[in-house]
Amino acid sequence: MIYLLIIVLLLAIYQAFDYSIRSEDSIKVIVLFVLFAFVYYLGIIFEMQIKGTSIGAFGIIINERVRLIILSMGILSIAGFSSGYLVSGFKFKDSLKSDLLFSDILVVTVVVLTSISGILLFVVFTDSILNSSSSYSGNFTETYSNPVYAFLKEIFTYGLAILISVLANGSRNRKLIALVPTIILIVFGMITSDKDPILLSVLGWGVAFFYRLTQLRLQTKRTYFITLILMSLIIPALSLLFSMYRTDAIKEFSKQLGINGLYTYFDASGPYESLVSVIEDPNIHFEYGKTYYWGFIGWIPKSVWQGRPLDLSESYAKEKIRNWQPGQGLGYSLLAEAYKNFGVAGALIQYFMIGLLFGFFGKLFMWLFKNKSEVGYLFYIWLAYNLAIMHRGPFNLPSSFIRFLLPFLLSYWSLDILFQFYARWRSKRV
Repeated sequence: MIYLLIIVLLLAIYQAFDYSIRSEDSIKVIVLFVLFAFVYYLGIIFEMQIKGTSIGAFGIIINERVRLIILSMGILSIAGFSSGYLVSGFKFKDSLKSDLLFSDILVVTVVVLTSISGILLFVVFTDSILNSSSSYSGNFTETYSNPVYAFLKEIFTYGLAILISVLANGSRNRKLIALVPTIILIVFGMITSDKDPILLSVLGWGVAFFYRLTQLRLQTKRTYFITLILMSLIIPALSLLFSMYRTDAIKEFSKQLGINGLYTYFDASGPYESLVSVIEDPNIHFEYGKTYYWGFIGWIPKSVWQGRPLDLSESYAKEKIRNWQPGQGLGYSLLAEAYKNFGVAGALIQYFMIGLLFGFFGKLFMWLFKNKSEVGYLFYIWLAYNLAIMHRGPFNLPSSFIRFLLPFLLSYWSLDILFQFYARWRSKRV
């Protein structure tokens, strides 16, 4: 039965790629969703079948019934997201400028925000960076306990990724310049024991990648299947390598790879434990959508709202960790939240809503920025990054969107007004 579902899954992926190629322009959002969905909750099943074992993430036993449910929900999630996103009517148009000047107001906005946040981080929050560099737990604790530091870190890394995207989609010289913010993000990620800046540095090259495929006429299902296979091997391998770097055990990389494989201790392992736990719970009480409200309030810092309810990852950690403390959370699979709300059908319902939301946010973003085509660079970075990280935790897209939108939008409007006043002042002088 598992092999039959794997065949159905591959057919669903084929169909999703086909829809994406026929319905989207160069930037393929559905392809990105399939890639990260496979890496975060389908790759483990494939590795288990290849190895012929029932031992999965973190060494937990995943019986055949649970694997069948996860595969079924994987198929439904791809169908749901693809349908929701296509119904939204949003798509990245092939009109992103490849010759954006550094005098363009959007580029100025990104440069100003990135510079200010970077200066504040390295001058005012030096201690926070040093504490983060100590270990992964140090990074997590510092980020949770210091919301200003966390917010500045988000702006700084988002800004650098946007600059990479703008530069990488330009001439050869601009691509060379794009290597500078790329290196800064990678080094920053290594210093702060955080994979996300490194992920953003890679995603920043995504626009150039998609446009290059269009130029070479390689926007085909075969190309994306090859990309899926390569990324499902490279992403967990690099993640494992980085994890071992943080624990000074990098020399053991090949040994660990041989013993445990790619996915056993990959980023998806923590959330996977919650997924298996929820599916195996015989006394589960379905929430029927009640858990999604947290996604609309999560952007409010605990320092502002001391009584803010716990999200699913914190609630789950509170059940599992002895002497639990506020801020402690365990990885919580987004697919587990779908099951917790509606059972197996939750994958179709939840991911249809998520696909629809991404499209709605895209339209809202373009409208707020006066439909300037080049703002697609900003929205692409937020979308691609959240398509990746949303699988690690409970539903949080509205909060993530607000946190990203507000600093860039307010800065853009402010600079736009200043530029207009300056232009009028100059015209009066002439």
